[in-house]
Amino acid sequence: MTATGLLRSLVRAHRGELAGGAALAGCHQAAEACVPVLIGVVVDQAIAREDAGRLWLWLGVLCGLFVVLALAGLWGWHLVDRAHMRMAHDVRLLLAERALDPRGGLEQVARTGELVALGSGDATRSAYAALAVAEAAAGAAGVSVAAVVLLVGSPALGALVLLGVPTVVLVSQQLVGPLRARAETEQAAAAEATATATDLVSGLRVLTGLGAQAAAARRFRASSRSVLGRRLVAARALGAYEAVTLAIGGVFLVLVAWVGARMAYAGTISVGELVAAVGLAQYLVEPLASLTESAGTWATARASAERVARVLDSEPALAGEGTAQPEASGGELAFAGLRFPTGRFAGLLVDDPAAARTLVDGLGRHVEPEAPILLGGRDLREFELGAVRRVLHVAEHDPWLPSGSLGELLSGASAAVLAATAADEVLAAVPGGAAAEVGEGGRRLSGGQRQRVALARAVALDPAVLVLQAPTSAVDAVTEARIARGLRDLRKGRTTIVIDPSPAMRAIADEVLTMTRMEVAR
Repeated sequence: MTATGLLRSLVRAHRGELAGGAALAGCHQAAEACVPVLIGVVVDQAIAREDAGRLWLWLGVLCGLFVVLALAGLWGWHLVDRAHMRMAHDVRLLLAERALDPRGGLEQVARTGELVALGSGDATRSAYAALAVAEAAAGAAGVSVAAVVLLVGSPALGALVLLGVPTVVLVSQQLVGPLRARAETEQAAAAEATATATDLVSGLRVLTGLGAQAAAARRFRASSRSVLGRRLVAARALGAYEAVTLAIGGVFLVLVAWVGARMAYAGTISVGELVAAVGLAQYLVEPLASLTESAGTWATARASAERVARVLDSEPALAGEGTAQPEASGGELAFAGLRFPTGRFAGLLVDDPAAARTLVDGLGRHVEPEAPILLGGRDLREFELGAVRRVLHVAEHDPWLPSGSLGELLSGASAAVLAATAADEVLAAVPGGAAAEVGEGGRRLSGGQRQRVALARAVALDPAVLVLQAPTSAVDAVTEARIARGLRDLRKGRTTIVIDPSPAMRAIADEVLTMTRMEVAR
């Protein structure tokens, strides 16, 4: 998906609201263009003739015009703003859908902080396309009405407007390129700063333990200053663009007023027509600004849409998924020449941390495995993703917990599961018990507490095959022994594999196998 394609699809999805809003916004501008014309009519038809009756008549018409003008503007921009908000919401839904794609791969193109920036700032800016469309429609309507009026009153003035306005717009379009480039640079820097801040906050406990707060603060300060510098550059570019386009439009309007004044002096047009011409020349500032600003607004929308499209178009980590359903019991698990029969409690020693990481990602179907992994005699790639993940569950070494209370996180765990994983001790030890908030990622819990809660959540799923990666590395030896015995009893008859098991886990395992990097890769 390209940026232009994304913007077009957003506009197409909300074309009803946008069309209605743009039409009413154009009606507002057309009514505004008629105001100086009616004032000119009042001058010629009532004031010049000293006719009080006609004066009141035309003043009534003018008041009615202002009512139409106000209502059209109010409802028109209301529809446009609603379309803008809904388009931004659509972008957020697209990003969420890509982030939740079970095939994964998003972590390869964007960090968490970048996704936050995309879902907030870039989603809103991409939806500026709605404003750009409305601005262009309103500006075109205002300029068109003014040109028609001037052509009827004076063909020379009308021709001047019809030739001059496209020239002003084309010149303004030539200035949009540098503006868009600076907007893209500024938005990329903002996303990088957000990602840095997210990384620092998520690793605050580690940074504090290492005494690296000062270095982390310097890193964020440098990132923040970079964003500020690029934002100032972008702001200066936008200011220069608006100043130049306003100056071009101003010169054009002065030219229109000067030509109209000479025609009135020569008697070619009446005083009322001169008033209308000068009023229209002054009025043209607004629709001309809308036309030129719409180009800048579109450039900003396109810059953000390019960043969003890059994420939406990213390749998933998995090439695809099968349609087969695994056996309810899972069956024998086999990989790298090793076999784990159904119902066994096994330990697996991996001599290379990178190999362990590769194996865990392959078992969890987060990446395509380097070597075939068989479950019940069939390749994991043959199974439907959701189905195989329900049968084969992988709990990684560094557990991440969602925000919420401890009770909410453990709501699916029975008393037996809590006891087997020693998560009941966490409930008893944490102030507030089940009502205690764990914080984002479980940061308010210690490492050992976080591991036990994550282990309880994994065991509570009761999968046929459960793979645990160093599940008790942050737990003391006594608690670890209790967990080993509890897991052994609770998982009896189910397949359980502990990667990099502790001595306590090895002691209760049916068997302990060893795997080398060579075996993983073959």
